Amino acid sequence: SELEIANKIGRSKNWVASIVSLKENGEDKLLSAVESGRIPIYIAVEISRAKGVDIQHLLLEGFNSGELNSKQIGAIKRILSQRETSGKGSDNNSFVQGVKKKRITSDELKELYQENVKTHKIIHTRSEFTISSLMVVKEIMVNLLRNREFSDLLSVESLNSVPAFILDNVDPARGLENE
Repeated sequence: SELEIANKIGRSKNWVASIVSLKENGEDKLLSAVESGRIPIYIAVEISRAKGVDIQHLLLEGFNSGELNSKQIGAIKRILSQRETSGKGSDNNSFVQGVKKKRITSDELKELYQENVKTHKIIHTRSEFTISSLMVVKEIMVNLLRNREFSDLLSVESLNSVPAFILDNVDPARGLENE
């Protein structure tokens, strides 16, 4: 039951019910935003239930009350845009009569959580690889720019902005800054 799961993971029953609701409705993008701390869980649940203009009112209320800041609203708008293009969350059958919802078990929830952790680890590994690759590119660019012929070739081809962009924006702490 949700109460047992809540007790095992140290969360409230409502929190578990909200996570289950989002997962059952296919709201993976909203779940990801909640897990990363970009938006509060109750906002994600409200968004998953709301339609069109209701979402705009929800965002406006959240901003006016101080519950959401502009960064969170931007993140929510990106998620909503992704939902529209991918169709996620647009076919919400939770209020359709006659449609039986399958309750998620604790084992299924645990498996979903482990899959999510695995996915995040892969993303983190890829991110580290990308950052190290960018640092190699920056080092190569520094070495190439020491070569007078290479610098002259860049000038002739009007490509001076390319190395400047790489040198100015690649930072080992953040990777590529101007994303």
